[in-house]
Amino acid sequence: MNNLPVVSILSCAYNQQDTIKQTIDSFLAQQFDFPFEVVIGEDCSKDNTRLICLDYQSKYPGKIRILAHERNLGILENFKSIVRELKGEFTALCGPDDYWIHTRKLQLQYEYLKNHSECSMVHTRYKQLEVESGTLKDIPIPDVNHDSYWQLLNGNFIGAQTVMIRTSILKSALEDGLFDKGFLMEDYPLWLYAIEKGKLGFINEFTTVWRKHIESASNSRSIAKNLAFELSILDVREYFAKRVGKLDAIKEGVVHKYKMLLHDAFMHRQEAIARQCYAKLKSFGSASWKDFLYVSPVLGNVTRWGKQLVKKETKPKAQ
Repeated sequence: MNNLPVVSILSCAYNQQDTIKQTIDSFLAQQFDFPFEVVIGEDCSKDNTRLICLDYQSKYPGKIRILAHERNLGILENFKSIVRELKGEFTALCGPDDYWIHTRKLQLQYEYLKNHSECSMVHTRYKQLEVESGTLKDIPIPDVNHDSYWQLLNGNFIGAQTVMIRTSILKSALEDGLFDKGFLMEDYPLWLYAIEKGKLGFINEFTTVWRKHIESASNSRSIAKNLAFELSILDVREYFAKRVGKLDAIKEGVVHKYKMLLHDAFMHRQEAIARQCYAKLKSFGSASWKDFLYVSPVLGNVTRWGKQLVKKETKPKAQ
């Protein structure tokens, strides 16, 4: 009898001792009619995350597998290590600080992908939990038209914890080196890669909750980290637009974003980010003399004209 899992659940864990029990319990509460596995990459947490994960593994042998790394790999290498181990035909993703609220999420998505062979992945609606305030709110999802790839090129609207994807596409992305491009996130480039291979499916039901922390990869108290993450998103958009010959179509919006990011980098004295933005603007042939003033001669030591320009541009407009 073939006992291989049909669905794998992928999760990268690091220092989430306060939330990971709820996450795993939400996996175990799922109602479905196929074999499954939970594969968690435990990335040398400094708290009790590993002990919690190993306890679940001992209670659910054959269902929960913990990849207990001997050293901290970082999110992308941890993610890659899990992808190599996946055995299911389909893979559901969920961070260890998010959780599922629809007990038939996996069943619905499994049936969807089985019935829609043209789709490479399927996502759903989700809620956002503001950790500090405890506020739970619905996240709006745009109507996906005939060109979901174009919509994704203009911004990521997919909650990673809602996704089920064909595992073959995940492994193909790994083999193609998608996670070695220097991007600071694994999800957004993966969605674009997957939509190159097939259509994007959508189930109009709330199935998950995304915890919005003060400190995370995409949201941080650190100005430098936030700016670097925004720059990486633009890198992803540019990379995939070039792959499908749509760079000219997104040029205006991307150039506008680079100019805004350059200004923010200047104001927060992030010289490295500012210079990267200016280099991008030059590559698009869109760098103006005003942009040059933000990086010349060195950040924080611009000419008198540059200082006057910044003062003028940041002065609140009269109502």
